[in-house]
Amino acid sequence: MAKSHSLFTLGVHELAQALQGQELELPDGRVITITQTEGYPRSQNDRGVYKPMLEMSPGQVFIPRVMSAFVFLIVALDGKQAGACVRIVGIDTPEAGEIGGGGRVSKYVGFTEHRQVGRIEERMGKSLRLVMEGTLAPEVPATNGGSKVRLTDRVLSRYADALGGYYTNRPRAGESYDAFLTRIKSEWSNEAQLKKQLGIG
Repeated sequence: MAKSHSLFTLGVHELAQALQGQELELPDGRVITITQTEGYPRSQNDRGVYKPMLEMSPGQVFIPRVMSAFVFLIVALDGKQAGACVRIVGIDTPEAGEIGGGGRVSKYVGFTEHRQVGRIEERMGKSLRLVMEGTLAPEVPATNGGSKVRLTDRVLSRYADALGGYYTNRPRAGESYDAFLTRIKSEWSNEAQLKKQLGIG
């Protein structure tokens, strides 16, 4: 079996696109979905607080403090050289739905140290995992009325029993269980809708 290629062999702009929609497990076990990213070439990171990334490897995480906010950066390739980066600026979260803006994302994850470092681990068949040196202090914002996390297979797996019951009690002629799951991903669109349809408070 051919070994799958690492995300971090992609160039910075391709990586920025590929990370959108990826699930990321945080050090405390929460799982978020990356929704918005920005790519920056190596030439924009060769000065000031960003310069340490020029000596880092693709997939490493670097957290500089810029003005009053911490910035969530993943080191990426620019051609054959590392030192480019992808900035995470939007996520979907279990508790508070969608969070936009780099500073708010960093507060949710819990970055509190200038020049904190870590890495993104790739795991076969599982979500990406963030591993950080030092401690994190997550700050979960007030709920916006329910999670807007998209219905990935991983999210659906958490509701397997309830979904099985729903499928059995409301059958559609000729619809397989797999076809049912495909349909609800489109019709229900996010976790809040799924919980509403299944009657889960």
